[in-house]
Amino acid sequence: MLITGNPTILCNLLTVDELTDAAVLCARARLDPAAGRMVSALWAPRTAELALVVHHLVVDGVSWRILLEDWNVAWMQHRGGQPIALAPVGTSFQRWAHLLDTHAGLPEVGEHASTWQRILDTPALLAAPDPVSDTYAVAGHHTAELDTEPTRPLLGDLHAAFHAGLQDILLIAYALAWTEFLGSPDASIGIDVEGHGREENAVPGADLSRTVGWFTTLFPVRIDLTGLDVVDALAGGSTAASAVKLVKETLLGLPDNGIGFGILKYLDRNEELRELPTPQISFNYLGRFAGS
Repeated sequence: MLITGNPTILCNLLTVDELTDAAVLCARARLDPAAGRMVSALWAPRTAELALVVHHLVVDGVSWRILLEDWNVAWMQHRGGQPIALAPVGTSFQRWAHLLDTHAGLPEVGEHASTWQRILDTPALLAAPDPVSDTYAVAGHHTAELDTEPTRPLLGDLHAAFHAGLQDILLIAYALAWTEFLGSPDASIGIDVEGHGREENAVPGADLSRTVGWFTTLFPVRIDLTGLDVVDALAGGSTAASAVKLVKETLLGLPDNGIGFGILKYLDRNEELRELPTPQISFNYLGRFAGS
């Protein structure tokens, strides 16, 4: 999936006596993507508080970090009597959209269609959802928190030992857990993986380090753990290393780090890819945020 374009962004500013939950909800209700109103701001002069509500169509998690840094820098410059001068943006969101559209026309991009078709042909291991009974209202939820001891090797030692990113490690664990849950060690698992979308390497010369917008990719991955001892891998046995290597090589073999799937499906208008069903299992790693 690719979200591209350059909508006109309008900001709706309202002065309030106090920043209450009701005022914030009212600000959110004023967002109107169809009319280009993507930002709604509340200013409470008595307490000098500013609240901004921004529609997800124009901002993502990385964008918030960029904006927060810029607002802090601008405020410090203003307080110091200096002109506000922010660092330049390398590649604008509009320019990125045009670059992707041009990239979609390259012959080598079209040649990857067969690779994505093979991945999408992975048989589903779950029954098709029933739109009547399988709804969000009856969905189950599970939250788990890790303390410092198991988290430290996950963030450092594993990355150094296997030269794999944290998302890769988590996806491997996710695939192993699904294999155990489904009781199908000799079947391939199709997983829809959502990525951050800032794949600069796909388009030479792009610099998205300070670009604000909604960047995302959604692409299928086929993971085949056939022959691996899943129980041993989940217990941290020697099989775990084999599973890490297998899945890491699978991810490295994807065209354009996964962004090529959305390019073909939506920008190249590949009808075969658009008609094939996507995996029923999804995975999304939202990244790391500093404690402060």
